[in-house]
Amino acid sequence: MRLISWVLQGREVLMHAVLDRVASVQKRVAAYLILMKNPTPAELAQLAAALLVEENPQVKSFITSHISNILSSTAPENPSLRLKIREAFQGNEIEMLMEPNELSRYFRLGSLQGNMIFESPKELPREVMLEMTLNAFGFDLDLIEIGMEGKGFEPIVEAIFGDDGFFPDTIMKTTLYATDKMPVELNEVLDNMLPFMGNDRKKRQKELALTLSAGIEFVTEIGTHFPNYVHSGLEMHTNIYHESSVRVKLSVTDSKLRLSIPAPRGPIELISVTNSLVSVVGAKAEPIPAKGKYINMNKCTAFFPGLKYCTVLKYPDAMSNDAAPYFPLTGDSKFAVELDPSEKVTEYIATISYAYEDEADKVTFSLMAEGWRRNVMILNRQQYSISAELLIDSLQLDSKVSAKLKHVEKLTLEIESDLKLPETTSVQTLILKYENEKIEAELKSDVRSEIQRIIPNINATVKSLLDRQIGLNELKVRDVLAKAVANLGVHTVPVITLPERLFLNAEAAVKYHFGQHYYTITLPLPLGGKSTKDLNFPTTLSTPNLIVPHLGLEFESASVNLPEFFIPGSVSLSVPTLGLVELSGKLNSNFYNLEAAVSAARDLAESYSAKFEVTGTSPVDLLSIKVEGSALVETKPGDSLKANVKAVLRHKIINATIGVEGEVEFAEKLSVKSKSKLEVISHVGVQISLEHNGQFGVDAEEISGDGNLEGFFKAGSVHGSGNLLQSVSVLPFRQEAKMNSSLKIDSKLLQAQNSFAVAFANGELIILSNNTAFDNLLTLLNIAKITFKESQLDLNSHTKAQVLGLKIQNMVETRAGVEAVSIKIETSTYSIEERIHSLVTGALDISCLAIHSDASFKLTGHQAVHKAILKLNKDGLRTNGTTSLQSLLSLQELKHTFEITYKNKTATAQCKTIGEIMGSRINHNTELDIAGLSCKIKNHIRFNSKSFDFDTNTDGTTIPFRFNFDASVNGKDDTYFLHGDASHDFIAKVFLQAEPQSIAHSHECKISTHLNLDYVINVNIKSQFESMSDTLLIPSEQRIKVKIKAEVNDYAIEQKISAYNSPGRLGLEGSGKVHTNLFNTVSTSYQDFAVSGFLKYDKSTDTQSISLPFIESLSQVPDNIRITLVSMGETLRKYINREGIASKIQDIPHHVSDFVSNLNFERRAVQLKHALKTLYQENTLKLKCLISALDKLASDMFNRFSEALDILGELIVMGMHIDKVVETLPKHIKVLIFSIIEDVQNILSLIKTQGYTKLNEIFHPASAVNKLDSQIPAISTSLLVPSFGKLYGEFIISSALYNARTSAEFKNGSKRYPFFTACFNSKGTSANLNILSYDLESTAQISIPETSPVMVSETFKLTHIELTLDQHAWLTLNGSASNNTFFLETSYKNQVNIPSHSLSGEVMLIQKAIACQEDAAFTLTVKNEGTGRFAL
Repeated sequence: MRLISWVLQGREVLMHAVLDRVASVQKRVAAYLILMKNPTPAELAQLAAALLVEENPQVKSFITSHISNILSSTAPENPSLRLKIREAFQGNEIEMLMEPNELSRYFRLGSLQGNMIFESPKELPREVMLEMTLNAFGFDLDLIEIGMEGKGFEPIVEAIFGDDGFFPDTIMKTTLYATDKMPVELNEVLDNMLPFMGNDRKKRQKELALTLSAGIEFVTEIGTHFPNYVHSGLEMHTNIYHESSVRVKLSVTDSKLRLSIPAPRGPIELISVTNSLVSVVGAKAEPIPAKGKYINMNKCTAFFPGLKYCTVLKYPDAMSNDAAPYFPLTGDSKFAVELDPSEKVTEYIATISYAYEDEADKVTFSLMAEGWRRNVMILNRQQYSISAELLIDSLQLDSKVSAKLKHVEKLTLEIESDLKLPETTSVQTLILKYENEKIEAELKSDVRSEIQRIIPNINATVKSLLDRQIGLNELKVRDVLAKAVANLGVHTVPVITLPERLFLNAEAAVKYHFGQHYYTITLPLPLGGKSTKDLNFPTTLSTPNLIVPHLGLEFESASVNLPEFFIPGSVSLSVPTLGLVELSGKLNSNFYNLEAAVSAARDLAESYSAKFEVTGTSPVDLLSIKVEGSALVETKPGDSLKANVKAVLRHKIINATIGVEGEVEFAEKLSVKSKSKLEVISHVGVQISLEHNGQFGVDAEEISGDGNLEGFFKAGSVHGSGNLLQSVSVLPFRQEAKMNSSLKIDSKLLQAQNSFAVAFANGELIILSNNTAFDNLLTLLNIAKITFKESQLDLNSHTKAQVLGLKIQNMVETRAGVEAVSIKIETSTYSIEERIHSLVTGALDISCLAIHSDASFKLTGHQAVHKAILKLNKDGLRTNGTTSLQSLLSLQELKHTFEITYKNKTATAQCKTIGEIMGSRINHNTELDIAGLSCKIKNHIRFNSKSFDFDTNTDGTTIPFRFNFDASVNGKDDTYFLHGDASHDFIAKVFLQAEPQSIAHSHECKISTHLNLDYVINVNIKSQFESMSDTLLIPSEQRIKVKIKAEVNDYAIEQKISAYNSPGRLGLEGSGKVHTNLFNTVSTSYQDFAVSGFLKYDKSTDTQSISLPFIESLSQVPDNIRITLVSMGETLRKYINREGIASKIQDIPHHVSDFVSNLNFERRAVQLKHALKTLYQENTLKLKCLISALDKLASDMFNRFSEALDILGELIVMGMHIDKVVETLPKHIKVLIFSIIEDVQNILSLIKTQGYTKLNEIFHPASAVNKLDSQIPAISTSLLVPSFGKLYGEFIISSALYNARTSAEFKNGSKRYPFFTACFNSKGTSANLNILSYDLESTAQISIPETSPVMVSETFKLTHIELTLDQHAWLTLNGSASNNTFFLETSYKNQVNIPSHSLSGEVMLIQKAIACQEDAAFTLTVKNEGTGRFAL
């Protein structure tokens, strides 16, 4: 309630809740605390009057205690409230109810305050609250707040702590024993405080139920919230919930408490955490579906007999969806922790009993759950001992734990644990002893197990494992182990068997003796040096009135001044020094024994010593080992410190010794000396020895050090030794340093020596390195010098090497300054006959970069020379080089040159190779020019030899949006051999041109060969192959043409194919021809076989109109409207003639003339000119444009009016025919009005807003112009589509045996209406086989004129030696819309003749059909006629 702020509204409701005597105490106290945050004088007076007549002692006690604390408080924030209370109570004393253990009250002690609220004096408090607020650093800080609310605990407390409960009897016996030792006065006080210590006891039984539940919800919202406009986003609801319940049966006797707890019947959810996502739009919330499949996980672990600890996890898996968000925004999820019961346990029974036996308080606690129990805990008050025993019958487990504490001469704590399992025992003992200057600890453990009873036949299992065969060979595991231990020097393999009993005994002991001296450690403290005043602590502490009636105590309110104190900056801690520490341990088992001892001590001479020893023994000698060592650190006279460390390792295979000695002297010069040695000897013939001696010194002028490492190695017949010497000297104040190193290796396999020296003095760094190996067969010498003076860096390096008689020399010179950098690298390699030399120089300054390269070599009779130059300056880049290769034996030479230049965004590159090798000449030239975005390349290659000639030329040009490429290659080959000769010629050309709207390509290839074997078998073969292709692609035309021709002696084959698309024609043509005698069975003469064909389409530029009959009906709608208007006009004409209106209409021209005269256009035109002149002066309008526009407007108006009057006169002369009026008058009126409006708009567009206002004042200021509806365009009753052109094709077969020709055509034969004709002709002839000869003709026509009837005709004629067929068919369709009659006539004629069977026939059929519709009747008349004649 303390966190709820006071408000002005609703205070009457709060006061009503305080004074409501029917309400609960909690509700009335809560309302009271809210009112008292800032009470008004009227409310305080009402409370004072109600308090005098209050009947509920709980409410009265709380209000009284609260007001009393406020009046006695000295807090600075309460003076005004205290004054209001005193005025309200008008000096009346507040009655205090002195029953703090039964009545509700409020208490305050300094910064600590709280509430205790009872509902009834015979029950436990319903609510208890305790909180502490600290005013520090100027703020009120809530340090502690504890609240508790309970209900229904009275039976439990009564059974345990009541007059007839369990614990009062036990506590009474203990208290009575203790009260015998206490003063009489204190016993009286205890009698008043413990009135329940009676001797009447009886057995009581209770059944209790406890249900606990708690929940909390967190709502997280992400989105957009704009009040009264937008509320949209994503909400995540996170709920944390717990619910549990338990039922307990409680029975109590004089010295025994028994609890019976039924096992849970279902899962108990200890904690549940759920996440749910909803989409919020305004006041509507919708769930969001999960992004992926849900994963459900449920994992359970045994937790307690009859209970399992389970974790439940459910979440959507969105790992496979890259667009899904991260968890937990992927969807609803849940995590829960549950306790799941099993069916084996139905009830848990817990028993607590107490007995006093043999001067010992014995408290026994047992918990049983069907075969599982835990019991016996004994506390011996006299011997300061406690013991506990655990029994689990189902597991045959017996565990005992005891602890004893003794204090005679030493303080001793002994803890012992005894655990018994089936065929296994374990005993552990821990003893801790403390004396004035010594601490001791001992740990003992004894574990034994009857292993062969637990695992029967284990030895047989081990034996079968050792006898198992490995792989496909006959080796066994036992054999592999035998060979392995034999290689380690063990010749007998131990027999592996397990004893009947396994044991493991361990002992450990630690002794620590404190030294006589102490180390002082200073620890800094936070806020060190700060005072309570700096931290804003209160200067006074007030205590309220405190009355304890049962003790007869009363304390008055008092204020205590708190003195200012400072937090120290640090705290000192004294730790005793080390005197002696000893550690020892022992481990014994069936297979391995291990002993270890470690000790460290400090003597009076300020020296430290340490020793250690570890010994391990085993029936297997290979596992036995012993390690021992010692260390000594002692001080020597003259401020020196000496240390000595030694360790020894002994094993069946290896013995090793390591020793380290060191000495540090503190004098005018710091000196460190060290000596170490390692020796390793193995019984397998390996011996290693390492020894190092070194020293390090520092004085005021020099830092120096040196070291010497010597080593020896021997393994059988291989042995070697090494030596490493190093020294360093640094003179920091003189800026000098030097370092020397020498390494020497001497062995049977390798002999090598290295010396390395570095010196720095006078700003120069000199490095010297010398290496030799394999008896000087490999040497390496390097001298390097680095100098930095006057902002200039010089680096020189000279390296010499000799490898197997080959000498190598390298020199590097580099100089770098502020204005220029230069480098020179020269490398030479030479032997008796071979030589390689390379020289590279470079220079860089502020104006130019120049690099020169010169290289040459002489190897196995060949020589090569290479020279190159690169220059880069403000004029651009230029580089060129020459490479030549020459053979000393045949004087053959190959020369290569190149040159690259770059200047003013223009680059050129040229590469040329000329040479003669083995009688063949090579000439290669490449040129490349680049200027901005354009590029040009030329490449020429020529190769000439005795048997083969090759020549190629390539030109390429590219500019923005254009590319040209032209290449040609030709070659010739002549080969002569023993029995003949052969020659080959080839030519190839390629051309490609590409532009944004055109692509052109051509390719040509010719290959010819000639093989002549006339010398032996008289064979002469000539062949030739030709291929040509042309391609053109432009927006108006596309074409491609391919031609292939091949010949072998007199045999030839030729193919052509072309495709094109032009504005007038689209076509595809192809042909093929073969010249051969393979199919000539009569003679050896050659014959031609040809196939050709084409498919073409002639495009038409005409268009065709296609009628849309359904639209014609739409055009009848205006006609119907016009007929209606004519009817109305006739009626109107009759009315006009009858009423004499005709004479009035004749006067209309006069009235119109008068109206035009009254308008006085001339005067208004003059006014308009003056106004426009004024506007021109004001608005800078061009006068000429306005005058011409005005004249045009006036003339148009007069002309239009005149035309209208003339037309009106014509109408009158026509005799006032209404239909003519309707057709003519609206048209001219609309044209007139639209013309006037258009002229006015043109004028107004030339003037501004002010001018338009003045013009509006002149022309009809009070009139308005009505806008007319736009005219409806005419509805077309036909559709224009492009006319079909002509599609035709032909296919021809020509050969000596058979000829055939087939053609087809389809075209539109009329420009006025659809008239399509199609024809198909095919004819085949054969001179030898008449059966293959035939003649086929077929035609078809379709005519669809606009007014004439629709006609369809078809003919088919076939002429063959065995069959003659002639067929004709016609169809005519006509109709009349006036009488709704349609005519359809069909005729068919067929003639057939089969000479081989003397069969001939003729058939003729005619069908006529007439369909007529009259009103609701439909009549169809069909007439068929036919004749037939057959002859056999």
